[in-house]
Amino acid sequence: MDFDPEIVGWLSATESLATLWRWFTEDDIKKLQEHGWYIHEFEATDVKFYERFQHLIIKQDTSKVLRIIEI
Repeated sequence: MDFDPEIVGWLSATESLATLWRWFTEDDIKKLQEHGWYIHEFEATDVKFYERFQHLIIKQDTSKVLRIIEI
């Protein structure tokens, strides 16, 4: 995804893990984890649909991490 200054401070998100699997394969997730990148489940109140990339984004500084999911 290209850099977009309009969404600095926002995180790409999906509504569920099932939706996340449309973006990444399980092998992709495992490779990302090898480099310290994990799936985070958030509680978010500042949520919006980002038209340019056609997905949800959540405000990073107002969202609370509920758990980290390891595959």
